Amino acid sequence: MGDAGAGDEKDREAAETVAPAGSRAPEASEVPQVPEVPEVGPEEVPVALPSDYDGGDDSTTTTTFDGPEFRVARLGENRIGAHAVHRRPKEPSSHHRHLVLVGLVLALVAAVAIGAGVSYYLEYWGGKTVPAVVGLAQEAATQRIFQKGFVVQVRTQPTDEGAGRVLSVEPGPGRRVPEGSTVTVTVGADRVIPDVVGTDKDAAQAALAQAGASNVQLVYERSGEAEGTVLAVEPAAGALFLSTDQVTLTVATPPKVPSLVGRTEREALSMLKDAGLTAEVTYVATGSQPVGDVQSTDPAAGERAGLDGVVGVTVVSPQPSDPWDVRAYFDATPTAILSYLQKAGYAIRTGAIDDAGRLQESFAADGGGTVALQPVPWGAPAGQEPASVADHLATGAKVEGVRVTLPTAKVPQGDANAQTASETEALCGLKGATGHCDAHSISLPANTTPSPLSFYCEYGEEAGYGWTVLVYKDANGTTQAIVGCAPKATYSSADVSKTSGKVADLVAWTEIYEAPSEEVAAAAKTGKEGAAGSGTDGGTK
Repeated sequence: MGDAGAGDEKDREAAETVAPAGSRAPEASEVPQVPEVPEVGPEEVPVALPSDYDGGDDSTTTTTFDGPEFRVARLGENRIGAHAVHRRPKEPSSHHRHLVLVGLVLALVAAVAIGAGVSYYLEYWGGKTVPAVVGLAQEAATQRIFQKGFVVQVRTQPTDEGAGRVLSVEPGPGRRVPEGSTVTVTVGADRVIPDVVGTDKDAAQAALAQAGASNVQLVYERSGEAEGTVLAVEPAAGALFLSTDQVTLTVATPPKVPSLVGRTEREALSMLKDAGLTAEVTYVATGSQPVGDVQSTDPAAGERAGLDGVVGVTVVSPQPSDPWDVRAYFDATPTAILSYLQKAGYAIRTGAIDDAGRLQESFAADGGGTVALQPVPWGAPAGQEPASVADHLATGAKVEGVRVTLPTAKVPQGDANAQTASETEALCGLKGATGHCDAHSISLPANTTPSPLSFYCEYGEEAGYGWTVLVYKDANGTTQAIVGCAPKATYSSADVSKTSGKVADLVAWTEIYEAPSEEVAAAAKTGKEGAAGSGTDGGTK
């Protein structure tokens, strides 16, 4: 066998040798012969095994690839070279048919998926997309959302810019949500100052912050309102504003009572007014302070006033014990006089300040009687102003003279004589009479028309003041009384030359003859009519 192998190798070498140019081709008998390969069946292909193959026997070995089968034949120890492989077409396998089927299914699934995707994109199913409406006007935005099939809910939010336009949308633009879902649209609104007057400052600040105010200033003002109460807001409620605008809240703070003791009543009242407080004045006849000065306050100085803002002020100022206590008017302060008369039931009837700057004011009581504060305490009260005028006593106008007509019920009844005058003087707290006259003894200017009235007038002086008491009988036989008082200088400076230098005569002549009051004039008229009817002379004797 070894020789055969060597021979084969020589034959192969000879076959591979190329004949030189010009040589002849070898004859068929000269070509080395290759051993025949045994025939195999249609499905078997002989294959030469490698020289180092150590298979166990000479049986045919078969291997399988992705195509038709190949068979490897062992030809024993005498291996042959490799020969071309012959392949025979086979019918498609079941595996191949399976792959085709899978491909068709995948194509169908892909087509369905594409169709579903397109229909989803076109929003035929799977909900709707919230449209982008931020920045649009409210009406346009809500219409667009509604057309998508959503329920629209609108809420407002104060803003500096973009009032009436959409600020935000929830769910946000581009979100896919089920059809019929609620979409909330936030629309910008102008910032408006809320009505916070009367509320607590904390609540007011919260309301302003909610409205968007970022620059709120507090100004405190003394007030009788509860502490922290908002008294005013600027800009006013309802005004439009920007978040950066300054908003000012005026807040009540309980005022503290200023130090008033020792000050005049007028000064104290002014200070309380400036503090936003109201005085409730009480007058005492005597005290540790001079007349007209503040004795004490309630609450005391430095303490907070009550919610009503009222401060009790005690002022040293005597008041008349009765309206006809004429001497006391000069010891009392003007406001004390006013307070007293109001409490006694007297209301202002006329009031004025004359050309010389002097007070002329009169009061009348429902029960009868008048009080006239006038420079000259005799003659009818001045009536320059109607009852609606401001009270000059409240401004501190000085009292220079007092004329009082007593209510009939208080006048001692009797003849118009010295006895009745003396009783009237005692009623008014007067003493020190120095002169008198009556209808028979009066000294009258020439050509004076006689009066039918019976009267008696007495003059006196006491502690620097002069006074007069005039009593007379009216036509009904009722005694009436007029009382006057003023500093002695007022009487001493009067022109008494027309009445022989007598003050009592001057006062009686003025009150009865020259310038009678309405009451005296009415009584005199009735008396004259009565005298004319009876044929008697009602004149003086």
